Amino acid sequence: MCIAGMMECIIAAAHARNGRQVLHIDQNEYYGGLWASFNFTSLEAWLEDANISHNTDRIQSELIKHISKDGTEIAIPCEYKNPISNVEIRVDVPFEIKTKAKENEMEKKETTVKTSIDEDEKTKESEKTEREVWSLSKLRLLYRKFNLDLSPKLLFSRGELVELLISSNIARYAEFKSVTRVLTWLDGKLEQVPCSRADVFSTKNVSIVEKRMLMKLLTFCINYEQHPKEYQGYENKTFIEFLKSRKLTDNIQHYVLHAIAMVSKDATTIEGLKATQRFLNSLGRYGNTPFLWPLYGSGELPQCFCRLCAVFGGIYYLKRGIEAVIVNDEGKCVAVITNGKRMNCKYLVLAANYAPSRYLPQDCETKKISKAIVITDRSLSPAETEQITLLRLPPETGTGLVNAVSVLEIGSGAMVCPQNLFVVYLTSHSVTNASEDLTQADRKSVV
Repeated sequence: MCIAGMMECIIAAAHARNGRQVLHIDQNEYYGGLWASFNFTSLEAWLEDANISHNTDRIQSELIKHISKDGTEIAIPCEYKNPISNVEIRVDVPFEIKTKAKENEMEKKETTVKTSIDEDEKTKESEKTEREVWSLSKLRLLYRKFNLDLSPKLLFSRGELVELLISSNIARYAEFKSVTRVLTWLDGKLEQVPCSRADVFSTKNVSIVEKRMLMKLLTFCINYEQHPKEYQGYENKTFIEFLKSRKLTDNIQHYVLHAIAMVSKDATTIEGLKATQRFLNSLGRYGNTPFLWPLYGSGELPQCFCRLCAVFGGIYYLKRGIEAVIVNDEGKCVAVITNGKRMNCKYLVLAANYAPSRYLPQDCETKKISKAIVITDRSLSPAETEQITLLRLPPETGTGLVNAVSVLEIGSGAMVCPQNLFVVYLTSHSVTNASEDLTQADRKSVV
């Protein structure tokens, strides 16, 4: 018996594939827990519900009737802990554009025409289609075109999850697109990160000497374990100290630390080398960058495992929560109470936010993540063709960016939004709350 979540979906599929009977219960009406994807109106409903307390406790006297009479069993109430807090919704478009005249007026204000010295170019640019005007009611009308993720995830092309999808043949249930570009914030502007050898030698943002430095470092990082003398004495020092010891310029240090390894300045040398190696090993397998994005959103991934589980006899029961866990005198789970009924089981896989407190480690450190989902009609860095873009904004003293912020931009080609719109996901380790942690990043990347 498994309850909610991506990890639980994987475990359920594995046990069903091995011939065990699996019952997957979820109090939600959707699959995947915090890995779910929603259309526009469903996300609005989820956000409104996120701050509501859901109490699954039942009176002890009601639970006693479900345990054995010989006193060898006890019923332990489940304690639902909502992992979501400080939900905030901002709308920067009108609710509705009432008249056509007003719509045309707003379109003219929003239309941007690039200037050019050449008169022919001016004429050509002015004939471009005017920017589409959006309203909240229009977004709701196209709600089925959206697939918005609670936990957007990129996959390394040679990462463990991709290998699992291939080896288990679950990849047949999903489609993927390669991330087409990686950007970085350098000297007050966005620059594209050279990912391949051809990119390194064609970029104008790196000098010829720096290109040689970068290629030499990357060649070493691919098989760094075979050259321990190269980093001897720096194992317990920071990665940035190791990069400086190799006489790399600040420009190259920035690219490696924030755009390739994507680690903090506190990361050790070994951590930095492993992260760089993982990036390089995934290059070129499916595209120019090492990352893959699942079409229709990351919420497709738990559903892929759910499909495999169902193929091998797994049963799914949504909108049904668990009130209590029944354990015997040996402390082993033998049943659960759901909707006032007892259901026996041999094994129970339970998400941490549903589990009774006695089964959770008392000294476990809790880390919070700040997230934002931005729907916009402007790209981070406009291009002739639609891009799937990854950007990592490094922390900056005095700007409000205390931790690095990961920015992921996806367009309609990835089946996440209507045409002429982009979905931008911002993620960072939390310091105060999502609004304060991500506002500065939002201004840099989206506005």
